[in-house]
Amino acid sequence: MINEVKFFRTIKTIEDAKFYIYIVYCIYENEITRDGVTKPLITKVKEDVEVHFVNDDFGNHHLRIRVLYFNLM
Repeated sequence: MINEVKFFRTIKTIEDAKFYIYIVYCIYENEITRDGVTKPLITKVKEDVEVHFVNDDFGNHHLRIRVLYFNLM
């Protein structure tokens, strides 16, 4: 319940996405938060929406881009 209230706008934005989702930075407080955000993302990937994660690795000052893309046959 706390997760749903706290991240309502984030989850709603993910659910409304039609073509792509671009996440600039993401830190999960705990597994409840992680699951609350991850489940809608997986659903969108199955719907052929591109999901992009960009994480800044402050230790190396290097930008890493991980792209998660899934096509259903």
